[in-house]
Amino acid sequence: MTERKKTGLPVIMCIGSDKVSGDILGPEVGRRLISDYNLGAYVYGITGRNINGENIDSYDSFIREVHKDSAVIAVDACLGGEKEIGNIKISKRGIGAGFAVGKKDKRYGDVGLVGIVGKISDDNVMQLISADCGLVEALSGKIAEYLADNMEKILRAD
Repeated sequence: MTERKKTGLPVIMCIGSDKVSGDILGPEVGRRLISDYNLGAYVYGITGRNINGENIDSYDSFIREVHKDSAVIAVDACLGGEKEIGNIKISKRGIGAGFAVGKKDKRYGDVGLVGIVGKISDDNVMQLISADCGLVEALSGKIAEYLADNMEKILRAD
C-alpha cells in the first residue's frame, strides 16, 4: 500500500534547547526561518520556545493532528565522527531526536535534517555542552538557507 501524498504546507519541527550550546542548532534554524525567510511552511521550535526532550511528544502529536496533510521536516543537532563535524545530513526516515543522551525509541518527521556539531564520545552530553558556538551559528544559517532554497527537493520522494 502506498502512502497518500501530503498536500498541505510543510511543517518544520526544529528540535533542541537554547540552554545547551550544541543543542541550540534546531531553535536557531527555526528563528532564522521565521525572521529571515518568507517560507511557505509552518515552523515550530524557535529560540525561547524550544521543542526538547520534555515536550517533543506533545509537539509531535499536535503537529500530526493539526497538520494531517503536511509533510514534516525535523531539524536537530547531532554528533558524528570527527571528520563529519560541520556537515549537514538529510534522512528520508526522519530523525531520532535525543540519541546523544540515550533516547533511541522514536523517530520524528518524515524527513530529517541534522547538523553535526561535535564528535561522538563516551560523554555525548559534554560534547553538546562544549560545542563550538561559532560552528553552531554557521550551521544554523546554512540549514535555514538550504531549507528556504530547496524545500520541494527535500520533500520529493526518491
